[in-house]
Formats: sequence, structure tokens, C-alpha cells
Amino acid sequence: MRFHVALAASLVLLTLLPSAEAAAPLLVVGREGQPRTAVCTPGGITKIIEIFSVHLPAGETELVGWGPDLPAKVDTLTLTPAGARVVRWREEPTLGGRAWTVAADAAGDYQMAIFYDLPQLTTKLSYRLDWEDGHGSLRVFLRLTNGLPQPLALAGAEYAMAGAAGALGPAAFRTHGALVLPPGVERVEEVAVLADLAGERVYEYDGGAVHERLELALTPAQLATWGALAPGDLSVADPVTAERLPLAVGPLPGPAQGKVAIALRDTADVVVRRTLVREAKTVVDFDTLRQVTGSDLTEEYRLEVRNYTPEAITVRLWEMTTAAWELTSPTPVARTEGNRLAYEVRPQAGDTSLMELTVVKHSGTRAQAVAVRP
Repeated sequence: MRFHVALAASLVLLTLLPSAEAAAPLLVVGREGQPRTAVCTPGGITKIIEIFSVHLPAGETELVGWGPDLPAKVDTLTLTPAGARVVRWREEPTLGGRAWTVAADAAGDYQMAIFYDLPQLTTKLSYRLDWEDGHGSLRVFLRLTNGLPQPLALAGAEYAMAGAAGALGPAAFRTHGALVLPPGVERVEEVAVLADLAGERVYEYDGGAVHERLELALTPAQLATWGALAPGDLSVADPVTAERLPLAVGPLPGPAQGKVAIALRDTADVVVRRTLVREAKTVVDFDTLRQVTGSDLTEEYRLEVRNYTPEAITVRLWEMTTAAWELTSPTPVARTEGNRLAYEVRPQAGDTSLMELTVVKHSGTRAQAVAVRP
């Protein structure tokens, strides 16, 4: 005989008991507006979870899941505590849902959770770095948009990291409190803050416009957390740009070599002038016929770095080198990347820093001599 178990929110359960005796239908009514939790995943699919209590008789019971108020199909059901379990399932064509046969060792109240996809609820993460005087905090926002024609009430929303074999891992971020999402409106919720970030603002010159960037020196724990963040758009706000809106800088960058580098923009607040002071052929090789076989071209440059910002800054000056070029400067090399060298100067606010650079360009036999040096 068929017994009916109905939930007033989003689930209708039809309970089939293996009995030949006639019995009155058992009607169980859940709370009005059954709480739903949205679980957002890195793959972009939003799952809905509903959890409630249900009374089950001992033995096997068939439960049919159906969501009448949402265009969604319940695809997973779980039971707790131990003593009740799903033993098999089948598609239920009449209601367009799925039927589960559950077995309870003893009659009693159990906690039942249903899961279903809701692609009409779109979610994504975005980030804002609030930066001031070498320190900052990364604020994490969960953005939810309800694409349904009716409002969607949620007990909360959380972002789950990917687990093994595509399974959902533990929730990384959660909203605080219940949410009601009107149709077609994006709701933005701050769900986490990665605080106490340290680093510096660096300006780079590579022959063109001066480019501004932030370089964060994170602790191992901060690096691990940052590396686990999902893709999303990043904006940066700081007192230097306080008169402007937060600067949108693009996708959140990942860690590299223990640091996070955030490229910001070209700036006119730092001006670099590179002047050729002297150029001469300092060495010339001849063969026995007095023909030139090689030479050294020596170029001397002066780089003037003017700081128009209200703070002391680091300016990184990049120079290209080759196997046949020799670069020397009283300023030490700060870093090397491939065939590029970087020198750093640190002008105070309103000051100018000077750097001298000598480039010796070998050619012909002079380049060959450089190539075979020990």
C-alpha cells in the first residue's frame, strides 16, 4: 500500500511500505520555507543542500524525491545517523525525480539530506586588496545571481574547494546568516579576509613607460591559502590612489617562487630619463691585411629617476644583455631573469636618484674572445 510523505518546501516524498494490509496515509509536513544551503564549486556548478528530520519505520522504505517549486531534480540523498542507509535507487518517470530504497535497522527519527544542481543560481568569487604602507588585507567576496523567475531564500551559501576525484572538499568560505535573492539581482557577500599581508610597491622601467606593481612576501601559511583560492577578478585600493575608485587589475595572480606579484598600471608619478653620455670604440682588432676583424663599442649611460609620489619608493631598472655584451655599474645587480638584469634605486619622495651604467659591446674577434673566457 502507498503512504504519502510530503514536505511543504521543495521536496515531496512518496513512501512505499512492503505491506499487504490497508493503512491510512501518513502525512508528515516539514517547516514552511525549508532552509536551503547553496554550495558553490570551482567548476561553476551550484548545488543545493536541504537537511531535515524524517521518521522511518524499521525495514526498507522507498522515498521519491521531487522539487515542485524549483526546476531542479533531486539526484542524491543521504541519511544519518548510522542505522539507516540507501541500498539502491532508480529513476522515477512519473514525477521526473529519483527513487531511493532506504533501510532502517530500527524505527526512529533520522536526518535526511537531499542534493540537487541549480544552474540558475550562478556564483563566482572576487577579491579586493586593501593596501597601505607596506601592509594589506585581501577581502574575499562571493557573488550570487538568481536566474530564477522567483525569489530564492537560502539559509546560507558556502564555497567548497575541489576534493579528490572531483568530489567536493571542505567548505572554504561561508556567508553569515540567511539570504533572500531577488530574481536577476547580484548579491555580493564578504566571506573571508586574508589579513596581515606584507610586501612593497615596486616601479619597473624597461625602456618604455614606468609600470607600478605590488610584490607580496607571504608566510608559508599565507602562500598555501592564496594558492588554494579560486579564479576571480582582483581590485586594489590604497591611499596613493584614494582619489580614484579601486583599481581593477584583472585575474587574481597565483604565487610564484614564494611571492605574489600584482601588476597594476603604467604611471606618470615616476619618471626615468636614460641619457647616453659617451660612446666610443675603445678596442679595434685588425688582421694581417689591416682589415678590422673585431671591436669593442663602449657606451656610458646616466639614468635619472625622479620620484613624484608622496613616499620613498623602489624603482627597478631593467637592462638587456647578451653573451657579447658586458654591463658594469657602481649599483649592484638586484636580480637576473634570462638575458635581463635589474638594478634598483630608492629615491625619497620628491627626490631624484642617479645611476651610472657602462655597456661594452664586443663584435667579431672581440666577441669570440669573450665567449671563450674561463
